[in-house]
Amino acid sequence: MILVVEDEPDVRATTVALLRILGYRSIEAESGAQAIEVLSGRQDVDILISDIGLPGGMDGRELAEAARKLRPTLPILLISGHAAAHYEDGATLPARMQLLEKPFRKNQLGDAIRSLIDSKD
Repeated sequence: MILVVEDEPDVRATTVALLRILGYRSIEAESGAQAIEVLSGRQDVDILISDIGLPGGMDGRELAEAARKLRPTLPILLISGHAAAHYEDGATLPARMQLLEKPFRKNQLGDAIRSLIDSKD
């Protein structure tokens, strides 16, 4: 199960549709706080996909940190329309975490998910 966290309903729906086409099941959340509730209550979430630019006090990077406190080896795919700008200071991503620039194509999303699945803890 893939948890998709995106505040824009159209982008969230498109991402979920692409995941379905790729053969993945998903659950949705529109905020970081809602995503933490899902992660706290469900053990079947295998991957977290989150927009970096989430409103409401917890952005995608903060969500990733909170999610890793709950599940230290959870694979995380961060997505953003300005992905490079979020990590232009030379910061590297932790293990089992990737960054994907929006808009992305189905094959790019599939490749990123496959890479996370194949990565080692």
